[in-house]
Amino acid sequence: MKRQWTAEELAEHWTLHPDDLTLLTNKAAATRLGSALLLKYFQYEGRFPQHRGDIPPAAIVHVAQQLGIPPELLIQYDWNGRTIEFHRAQIRQALGFSRVNRPGYRGPDCVAWTGSAPARASSGTAAGGRLHALQDHPT
Repeated sequence: MKRQWTAEELAEHWTLHPDDLTLLTNKAAATRLGSALLLKYFQYEGRFPQHRGDIPPAAIVHVAQQLGIPPELLIQYDWNGRTIEFHRAQIRQALGFSRVNRPGYRGPDCVAWTGSAPARASSGTAAGGRLHALQDHPT
């Protein structure tokens, strides 16, 4: 993921929308911030960040400001364990994706099936049209 973002890019890709906010209800401050960042990262990259260092600092500040939460609280978000797995599952379900656990759908086999290069959507996201094609529901 790119590290430098313009104000326009932050607004386009990291702004929380009403549906996003619904997903974040009933979460404590640090948990709400961490979950929001997972969501927006997934929507842009088509995958979850492996650790907090994957998320650009400007994006952390932008999302934290929208939630009225100090960005420093992200340090309290647990990047290991059941909580983050639960948040990832919530996000996948809300966006219509499921975790791939079947043989033949991991690693090189999956890359060969989906294509070697990620598709680019008109909005410029790395997730592109490939992720839409992989969603559980037909559209």
